[in-house]
Amino acid sequence: MGRDKWDGWIFFCWIVLFVAIVLSVMFVFKFGTFKLDTGYGLYETQFNWPLIVGGMLSLGFTIVLGVVVAMLRDVYKMSAAQYLANPAEGPGALVKEVAEDSAIAPYIGPGYYIMSVNGMNAGGPLSVKQGLLAARPDNGDHKIVVRSPSGDVREVFLDASVEDLKLVF
Repeated sequence: MGRDKWDGWIFFCWIVLFVAIVLSVMFVFKFGTFKLDTGYGLYETQFNWPLIVGGMLSLGFTIVLGVVVAMLRDVYKMSAAQYLANPAEGPGALVKEVAEDSAIAPYIGPGYYIMSVNGMNAGGPLSVKQGLLAARPDNGDHKIVVRSPSGDVREVFLDASVEDLKLVF
């Protein structure tokens, strides 16, 4: 089942609420009062309080049921959204274009995210450049962590400068 499995139940609850409102109003207007014989051919109009109170309680419980099911739906959607891998969003710098002669072209393409460079989080093009300018002490390679559109994360080691990458963010 998908994230939207509760939408049918919400629709059902609102239909039941509408029917309960119509029926309660109908019953209250039809049976909410009655004529009581007081003698000598006189009648007094009395309210049928149990029916009126019962109709109002029915409406109240139906509204509460609709609200509870709507809250359950929202909680379910929020928890399901946490576990969905959405390749269109994510931390890092989104790569829009990669030149064919780029040093990183064999490893990434448009739609990839550069998540970190040399251990520095990549929030945008400037942070990618700053990360590339920071040299790694153990060797001359740059450690670039990328995420593919399908959600796969991998590390790429390159011996390249900022100009050699030829990326458009």
